Amino acid sequence: FGLAGLRVGYVIAHPSLILSINKVKNSKSISTFAQEGALAALQDVTYMERYVSEVIKTRENFKEMLQIIFGDNITINNSDANYLMVNFKSLDIKKIVFKHLISDNIFVRDLQHINELQSSLRFTIGTKDQMQKVTDSLNAISL
Repeated sequence: FGLAGLRVGYVIAHPSLILSINKVKNSKSISTFAQEGALAALQDVTYMERYVSEVIKTRENFKEMLQIIFGDNITINNSDANYLMVNFKSLDIKKIVFKHLISDNIFVRDLQHINELQSSLRFTIGTKDQMQKVTDSLNAISL
């Protein structure tokens, strides 16, 4: 439902597991605003399904564009989420891409603080138009 920013979620589990979860969960309740948002989202499942379908299609299109633009200079981790983890062939290429995107006011997550992912960037999948802007920016890079 895309409510992570509201810190809303739910769990369906066996009662004994729920007891264990309750022992470690945050005791603070969510805000009234978050509760109202969650209730509204639950009443519009059709919107959520359409949005998920759009994200999947946009993610797969963006993945194809990345492979066309960068070819053998990248590998892309499989993803069922709303982001792509792109591993660049070298740290230097990743730095060029990251700096270029920043200069175009496009923000991606740089994972240099994780040893195994120093040459990787995490691209969150936005709308079709947003991802076209990212693609256009990436096309302007000359390696």
